[in-house]
Amino acid sequence: MKKVMSIALALCVCTLVYGQKTKNLVVPGNTYDIVEKGIEYNDQGKYKEALAEFAKVPIGDPEYENAQYEIALVQSETGDTRGAVQTLEKMLSKPVHNV
Repeated sequence: MKKVMSIALALCVCTLVYGQKTKNLVVPGNTYDIVEKGIEYNDQGKYKEALAEFAKVPIGDPEYENAQYEIALVQSETGDTRGAVQTLEKMLSKPVHNV
């Protein structure tokens, strides 16, 4: 019984010590809404707010590629075509997640 309790305690400690930190992590279920909100801001001409929303989507999230595409659209609409191209190149250099 002591052995089982020791193993259980060790697993709990390891989980707490070595577990992933989720600070500032956006819940994947909410990122679609974040992108939609950014699109609404873009449609209203609120480009700074749109970029801030799209930037909330973390790399690896299923909506990441869509958010990067939307960032490039905002950059293009505001005359920053060089930035738009760089954003798209950066996006294309990452592994695709939303297939």
